[in-house]
Amino acid sequence: MKILRFAYPAVLSLLCRTFPFRILFTDEFEKLPRGPLIGDVGAHTEYHYLHEARPKGKWAVSTFRYNLPPSWHVRDVDGRRVVVQNKINPDTHWHPILTAGDDAWKTSLTNDVAFQIHDLDHDGKAEVVFTMNQEIHIVDAATGMTIRKAPTPLTPGGKPTPQGHNIFPRILGDCLFFCDLTGQGFDGDMILKDRYRHFWAYNNRLELLWEGRCNTGHYPFSFDIDRDGKDELLMGYTLFGHDGTRIWSLDPVLQDHADGVAIVPFRDDKPPGILIAASDEGIIFADTEGRILKHHSVGHVQNPATANFRDDLPGLETVSVNFWGNQGLIHFFDSGGEIYHSFEPAHYGSMCFPLNWTGKSEEFFVLNAHVDEGGAYDGWGRKVLEFPDDGHPDMCYACLDLTGDCRDEIVVWDPHEIWIYTQEDNPLDGDLYRPVRNPLYNMSNYQATVSR
Repeated sequence: MKILRFAYPAVLSLLCRTFPFRILFTDEFEKLPRGPLIGDVGAHTEYHYLHEARPKGKWAVSTFRYNLPPSWHVRDVDGRRVVVQNKINPDTHWHPILTAGDDAWKTSLTNDVAFQIHDLDHDGKAEVVFTMNQEIHIVDAATGMTIRKAPTPLTPGGKPTPQGHNIFPRILGDCLFFCDLTGQGFDGDMILKDRYRHFWAYNNRLELLWEGRCNTGHYPFSFDIDRDGKDELLMGYTLFGHDGTRIWSLDPVLQDHADGVAIVPFRDDKPPGILIAASDEGIIFADTEGRILKHHSVGHVQNPATANFRDDLPGLETVSVNFWGNQGLIHFFDSGGEIYHSFEPAHYGSMCFPLNWTGKSEEFFVLNAHVDEGGAYDGWGRKVLEFPDDGHPDMCYACLDLTGDCRDEIVVWDPHEIWIYTQEDNPLDGDLYRPVRNPLYNMSNYQATVSR
């Protein structure tokens, strides 16, 4: 591998692996009164800012279900207090103890934010689109000048949800997604959503087109299913037409929220299908009429990726990983949604981005950038690429073609550095495989990746 290194001062994410620590105290929280913003969110129950916990401090505690005792302990991790699930695997589910005014609220994120870079008006120049101070902003990427802005939607119902979301007069904005709802021929329309229930469709002048409500999940996907030049929108378990018409919904059938959805042409000789990473509900393959074809209850599935991982199988294959509930277990599915292989290279979940490393028709996927527990795997589950023990950061990674020869580079980073790995023979001439993937302006912490 060739390596490029850069200083990188921005803090992007929390590091999710084992640290040196000492246990300060253990508490089962059985007699602890619930705070004012308690509610069920997906697979866990959240306790926010429990004033009654003094003198132990204010807590942000999540009690995971699966019929496990809600036992916890508190660690001192490099001078920070961290609350950790005490049973089963103490290194998997942990949350910083954050108090009001703590700087960590300003620098550490593990969820999406409404921020993207996109040529929204299709003039060949990028804009930065984001929400801030309960406003949507479109800013010229070259100058930082505001092009236009508008208030975010009013909080639905005028009050916070039982889970403690939407506590301000207007929504803060959970994420942004771009698509073509109006038939412009480019992704000049946008979706803004709150955390789990409501979303709004805008054109690139920030004029509201329509709004919708469903179990939104984390991040949508669009595809022109009926080939009328306008996208349909898959939001969670519900398919909407370009004008906001609800075509079908699996909300009455599926309880947990979706952690990644996609509309995928699994085979060239068949209509596209629906792929859903459904959290505790497992992984689901459905048709575009909303009929569930395959439902695998394999654990809490997130971040699936569909690509051509094997030439000997027809169509595209899908890889998924469990974040808990059989955590770390990876499954491969063929184009018909059948499991053909499973393995467990590490005992935790992570993004599984496709990697076009060779320029041939088969892709790999990267689990993570850790020297021992990471690497790239092929469609048989064999490790085909290891990261060198060279001191590189391994908090986050991405796979994308930066040099222009069709093959991917692997970008790894942490709050301090960013490194780029490429092939020894880069750039390489010839007829190389160039897959089409989710556009960079629709990247998400919760995306389902499609590479074809």
